Amino acid sequence: MLTLEHGIRALFKPQWYSRDSVIRGPVYYGKDRHNAEIVAFHLSSLLGLRRVPLAVARKVNLRTEIRSNATPQLYSTMYQEGNNSCLYGICSYCSPADPVCGTGEILEGALILWLPSHFKLSKHRHPWQRTYKLDKLAMWETDFNYCKKVKKTKTYAPHLSSRLLGLVDTAIFDFLMDNGDRHHYEIIQNDLHNPAVLLIDNGKSLGNPDVDHFDILAPLYQCCMIHKTTWNRLKLLSGGSLSSSLRKFSEYESNMANVPPLITEAHLNAMDRRLLTIYAVVEYCLKQNKYASNVILDHR
Repeated sequence: MLTLEHGIRALFKPQWYSRDSVIRGPVYYGKDRHNAEIVAFHLSSLLGLRRVPLAVARKVNLRTEIRSNATPQLYSTMYQEGNNSCLYGICSYCSPADPVCGTGEILEGALILWLPSHFKLSKHRHPWQRTYKLDKLAMWETDFNYCKKVKKTKTYAPHLSSRLLGLVDTAIFDFLMDNGDRHHYEIIQNDLHNPAVLLIDNGKSLGNPDVDHFDILAPLYQCCMIHKTTWNRLKLLSGGSLSSSLRKFSEYESNMANVPPLITEAHLNAMDRRLLTIYAVVEYCLKQNKYASNVILDHR
């Protein structure tokens, strides 16, 4: 956690992988990808889902910017390995056996705005949470009527709130990003009327551009409902518009921070491909329902 000018706080996620690294195995494997946090911020803007904290690419000097301002606890985790400055930090998963090192003294990462303290967040278990056990499936993975049961609960009843539609938006966003690690979600407690589902912690995205984890879309294909505004925005991004727009955002950000391109062509192509899958699912839902208004809902 970094404290910037005027007391603004920001979370710094360091670079663990090169841009073209491929994470194989279950969708939630690997460490956080710092560039995914930045790409997620720009994708959320393109989709009209402005619920991702501001994230920018930054290089920090571990000697002059971090070591000289570190707390004693953080300072004690910093050391030199040859010509490179390293640290392992203080957190639940931090360990001397698993440090992160800069190139020389410079470490690239994502700087993510920490919400001001007057925003009170409440955390909720995601109804489509994974078991994180290879030999055990969650209820939603075996019961295709799972969404009907979710709708019967007060929190997710469509006639009482748009929370379920918010989770469908989240599933679409996560599918495009290949984020299968949304086990919980947050809302702002201060917003008492239909608080939006925040898209916080997107680091487990952009893992493998060659694989589409279709089950991330379960809230969409099981509930067969989508915000009208989301659907209209998705249609605007057809024909390669999604990848070309995201490429421009990424190029501008990487030029500003003087870092390599934040997303590879393989991941951009994967997003265009996954968008076609989303179109197909919505079309399937429309065919299963007599009225389009039962699928495409104007709840905003």
